[in-house]
Amino acid sequence: MNIKAPNANLIVFVCVFLLAVSLAAPSADALVLGTDITTYDGSSSSSTGWYGKQEDQEVEPGCAGNQVWDLEGFFLKGSELQAVGGFDFKNGVANYPTYTTGDIFIDTDGSTNSITQASNGQTYVDNNFGYEYVIDLSFDDYSYEVLKLNPDSTTVTVYYSQNQNTNPWKYSSGGTEITGGTFAYYASLNDADVDGLQGDLHYAITGFDLDFISGMAFTSHLTLGCGNDNLMGSGTAPVPEPATIILMSTGLLGIAGVGRKKLKKFHMANG
Repeated sequence: MNIKAPNANLIVFVCVFLLAVSLAAPSADALVLGTDITTYDGSSSSSTGWYGKQEDQEVEPGCAGNQVWDLEGFFLKGSELQAVGGFDFKNGVANYPTYTTGDIFIDTDGSTNSITQASNGQTYVDNNFGYEYVIDLSFDDYSYEVLKLNPDSTTVTVYYSQNQNTNPWKYSSGGTEITGGTFAYYASLNDADVDGLQGDLHYAITGFDLDFISGMAFTSHLTLGCGNDNLMGSGTAPVPEPATIILMSTGLLGIAGVGRKKLKKFHMANG
């Protein structure tokens, strides 16, 4: 019985296609955290205890200091920014529906000293506190937009004035949209799921692609509507290897392999 061998070009095409799919759509079923890039946010009043310089198990002085308000860590996995907290990023805290998750602000030029230039109360302000970009989150469909801010961009400050250096809270308007995507939300994680962060119950949001600042050092910032906690991170976004180069290299290797096989068969057939 003659079995027709599959077309060599088809095999190469399928291999390249499968590789492209695997690169474009990584699995979000299991949470795998990258490198912890969390930095001390400068808001603590002592070096030990709940109000310590560590961000895990620390909520800012004068605020409700327990796990449900705790923002614990920023992580960087390749070019993917991730955030973990005892605070439920999607649903917030029972009986406090207005204190929701803020947007993620990104600084690339070291100008975030203007973070303290906030007005008291929940107010729209005509500056971005030194941040050049914002990752504007939507939990309705787990999507985000990245906008480049300008001096006329407006943001919303946190509600409680005793912790004004947590600002800004949310993006409001202005700036230029440059990219976007979708993110993943994880609920009811234990300490082992989040690399040993303390608190027994944790939540995570992941999948924020930092390719728009590839190769640049950055500071990331996230807070809550009440300002009970202020999460800061510091790292460098890696320069991505172009997927097209990988795919072309893979395709050429496959074609070269097929060519060698055909040449070997030719020599065997012709003595």
